[in-house]
Amino acid sequence: MIKRRQKKIAKRLTRKYADRSWCITIEETKKIGLIAEELEGKALDIAWKMHIVNQELEKAKVREKREKLKKELKGFPSDLIDQLPLESKIAQKSLYE
Repeated sequence: MIKRRQKKIAKRLTRKYADRSWCITIEETKKIGLIAEELEGKALDIAWKMHIVNQELEKAKVREKREKLKKELKGFPSDLIDQLPLESKIAQKSLYE
C-alpha cells in the first residue's frame, strides 16, 4: 500500500512538471498526497535566505566555469566566450555534472 502510494507520488512529480526547479503550490502537494504546510515568520525568512545563498552559489559556479573556459580556450576572443549562454538551463546542467 505505502509503496504504491510512493510510486504514484514519484510518477506525478517526475512526469507532470517541466523540470525539477518547477515550483508547486501547497494545494498541489496535498493533492498528490504529500504532507505540507506553508512557512511563516522566522521559518519563511530562513528558507528565503537559504534560497538566496543557493542562487549566489550557482552564479559563482557559472562564473568559475566561464573563467575556466577562458583559460582552456586561450587565444580565443574572450568577448565571444562572454557571449556564451552559460546561464541557460541546458548549459547549467552540463556545468555542474
